[in-house]
Amino acid sequence: MSAEVRAVPAPSSPRWQERAACRGADPELFFPERGGSADPARRICARCPVRQPCLEYALGHGIRYGVWGGLAERDRRELRASYLTATRQQRDEAIAAAAAAGYTKAAIGARSAWRPRR
Repeated sequence: MSAEVRAVPAPSSPRWQERAACRGADPELFFPERGGSADPARRICARCPVRQPCLEYALGHGIRYGVWGGLAERDRRELRASYLTATRQQRDEAIAAAAAAGYTKAAIGARSAWRPRR
């Protein structure tokens, strides 16, 4: 018997945004003034079915302002550092695997943002 596999939209896919609980909400809730409360936005995020893709989108795109995935910038700062470390490690592992499989530096560079030193 085969297990059912459900596709989860990629963080950069706009499909997750269509399902967001904040869709149609006042954008100002998610960009409070300095010293203002982010709690109204957090309450909306708490019931959101796409909270994780939203947070991954903000981390992956370096978004510094606003509430994303239930977290304000202050909340995301520490996560961003560990996210970048993990992303870099994954990139390095993928490059090493491609090199071990016999791909040239030029071929690897053509498939990624990585470029060989000259």
